[in-house]
Amino acid sequence: MPWFKYEMPYPGIFSISEPFSLVDPRFSLNTVNCYLVIGTTSAALIDTGMGIGDLHQFIRKLTALPIQVLNTHYHWDHVGGNHQFNQCAIHHLEAELLNKTPSLDYSLLRKSLSQLKKRQQLPDYTDPDRYKIYPYEAKTLLNDNDVISLGHRNLHAIHTPGHSPGHLCFLDDQTGCLFTGDTAYMGPIYSCFSLADPEAYYKSCQRLNRLKTVQAICPGHNQIIKEPKWLHTLAQFAERAVTGQIQGINNQGYVQSKVYQNTQAGFSINLPL
Repeated sequence: MPWFKYEMPYPGIFSISEPFSLVDPRFSLNTVNCYLVIGTTSAALIDTGMGIGDLHQFIRKLTALPIQVLNTHYHWDHVGGNHQFNQCAIHHLEAELLNKTPSLDYSLLRKSLSQLKKRQQLPDYTDPDRYKIYPYEAKTLLNDNDVISLGHRNLHAIHTPGHSPGHLCFLDDQTGCLFTGDTAYMGPIYSCFSLADPEAYYKSCQRLNRLKTVQAICPGHNQIIKEPKWLHTLAQFAERAVTGQIQGINNQGYVQSKVYQNTQAGFSINLPL
């Protein structure tokens, strides 16, 4: 069973997913996604997943072009494979965070990986007992409105703080695909972790909603959203939740938060209690 699943949903864009729920089921997220965007002179890999399996070797089957990793943010499930690549970039506010060993419950993660190994669902060379996320020194520091040129294709960096202080989204000028990391996706959205900023989060959603050229939302978790108007629903709902216009429900589970559920639009927002 292949660890990485991939498809080409849009020209020159590969969506690559890992089964996040099998590794850490506490967050109710099915997949974690990274995206390979191919230009004429180079390629960008947006996030590197959980660091399980040889992502670099997998990418090399898809392109021989030079690869620049663009991290949406520093959380472990988006930077786990960074150490397999030479060139990684992140917003300057999160460079120091990326270069620290993350505080993780490795006992739970390694237990999950051991169970997957027994079911032959892991790559053969993966050793669950040695799994870890490595600190990484970013080679490039990004800022809001930076443009990453791939040759006849540009990615525009958009600073979207809220989930984390230096969170970035990337807009592809060729297809209108918006790569949103953990700012916008269907499922439970978290703006309640350490360093999260709920007010900044809803303002970031509003900024994304104002973008005129978005054709699809390519998120860091779960499925691609093909209806750009979904961002309008998210932006409105996030503002109402953060400003107290609607009532949330206290969640006392692993993630202690106040949950605001939008069942019709397929997402919920977790804010601090």
